[in-house]
Amino acid sequence: MPPQVKVMRHIRQVYACRHCERHEIKTPVVTAPMPRPVYPGSLASPSSMAYVMTQKYVDGLPLYRQEQQFARLGYTLSRQTMANWMMYGAEQWLSTLLAAMKAYLLRQEVLHADETTLQVLRE
Repeated sequence: MPPQVKVMRHIRQVYACRHCERHEIKTPVVTAPMPRPVYPGSLASPSSMAYVMTQKYVDGLPLYRQEQQFARLGYTLSRQTMANWMMYGAEQWLSTLLAAMKAYLLRQEVLHADETTLQVLRE
């Protein structure tokens, strides 16, 4: 099955007491809660943010190539938007993981790190 981009539509029901409306009593209006967005002000779902982050950091796929992949699927998603997702995800999601890893490493008696340099771009 090829990858798909779906738009999730959340329908919120609003309920009111008709008896209270007819008799001019204070009408309680109850609205179903909206699911909390993973990134405020964005249409990003947790799975779409996790997918973009995995593609970038685990598979090493740059954002401009991901932008092209989404375009081939018929979905316009700019690399600026994905970059904003990466910054927000690093601050909100990964900072907790980083703090836990740091605390674990600091409890160890001996640490070993490979600090071999790696040239990424030819300058």
